[in-house]
Amino acid sequence: MMSLQLGFDVNTYKVNDEKRVTKLWPRPRLNGNIQTSGSSNIAFNVMMGTVSPQLSMLNGAEQYISSYEVMRGNPGLATGKLIQGNVSYGKYMRNVRLGAYVFYKGVIDQARNWYMAEGGKLVRTYITDGDYHSYTLGLSGVFMLLGNSLQLKVDAGLNNIDMTGSLRHSLHTPVLQTAVYYSTGHFSFSGYYNTPRKGLDPQTGYLKTKCDYGLTAAWGNKGLFVQIGCRRIFGGKDDVRSYYGYADYSFNRHTLSRTSGQAVFVNVSYSFDFGRKVKRESVNINKGAASGILKP
Repeated sequence: MMSLQLGFDVNTYKVNDEKRVTKLWPRPRLNGNIQTSGSSNIAFNVMMGTVSPQLSMLNGAEQYISSYEVMRGNPGLATGKLIQGNVSYGKYMRNVRLGAYVFYKGVIDQARNWYMAEGGKLVRTYITDGDYHSYTLGLSGVFMLLGNSLQLKVDAGLNNIDMTGSLRHSLHTPVLQTAVYYSTGHFSFSGYYNTPRKGLDPQTGYLKTKCDYGLTAAWGNKGLFVQIGCRRIFGGKDDVRSYYGYADYSFNRHTLSRTSGQAVFVNVSYSFDFGRKVKRESVNINKGAASGILKP
């Protein structure tokens, strides 16, 4: 199977007294799936698009954030050209599902923050003098054991990010996600573990999170369901760190959130079945030669 979708993007804007700008970009998309055998296949997807800067980024007017910080747009920002694609291979067996994938995302002329000192003040503006490239290689597997009562899931990959231009940065980090599920009778148990993550974004800089893990146990019978679980109960503060360094400015932030921190929870629910009215009646079917019904 293969499909091709053609499209385009028209972007027109005018900022203050600047000249009106109109841009036309193609937006094609190609999808495909190849069944290599009865139990394996190769799938791929390629698309092109645009990342248009917001008008607040194009506006050249100055806005005072504080007594020492000024925000200023850049009418000369270019439109980012997006290229994204992935290729995956899957192998399906009776109790095992294996996969391998490659994912790429790139933005040519990626808009990014830029800070500079000017007249004793810190000016925040935007530039498009570089590109953004992110690619991930990974392997995944799902194993079903004990008559599918026990399921194990593993996803391991390597994420690579490269940014070019005035601020050249690279990031190479491994990623591992695991999960387990077991059920017996009215009981079920599950758990997961994800390794610490580190990302690189053109707007927010480096983003670092700690490992994430959790356990749950559940019981259900005749409409009653009870679940208890925990998340990140060991360790210190579960904060998210973001940091970056420019020529005239650098920052190091730590963000705490209840949704990403330690938690212990209990869920209780009961489902009511009010039943359905069922009507039964005998229907005589004409099985003669003129009925058109085939007989064995």
